[in-house]
Amino acid sequence: MEFIISYIEEDQIVVVKTHGDADAKSSSEMVKRIMMAMKEHHSIRCLLDHTDIHFVSGKTIEVFNRPEEIKNTGMPLNVKLAAVTPESYKEHFSFLETVCNNRGISYRVFSNITSATNWLRN
Repeated sequence: MEFIISYIEEDQIVVVKTHGDADAKSSSEMVKRIMMAMKEHHSIRCLLDHTDIHFVSGKTIEVFNRPEEIKNTGMPLNVKLAAVTPESYKEHFSFLETVCNNRGISYRVFSNITSATNWLRN
């Protein structure tokens, strides 16, 4: 999976636009780079735009362990992560939402950018 990280200064939101095939290795690299960008911009909000992902691979255990990987980056506990996903991968990302929230990470899945951005602003 490839990704581009940008920043919306007026909303203090780090934006990650992904495309291609998502797998555990590229997702791990993305998590590290996102947390570096959030620290650089002193932001606690991140919009993950996964609408151009073509394929998602990953075992259930990899998704289950993702929250610990996120926490190991030094992420503050008050971070808000909003993921906009294609309908075809909603089940995968909804499981990630559940395991993140169960471990104290504020992560929500949305079907459109507007809803995700509004949630991040509040």
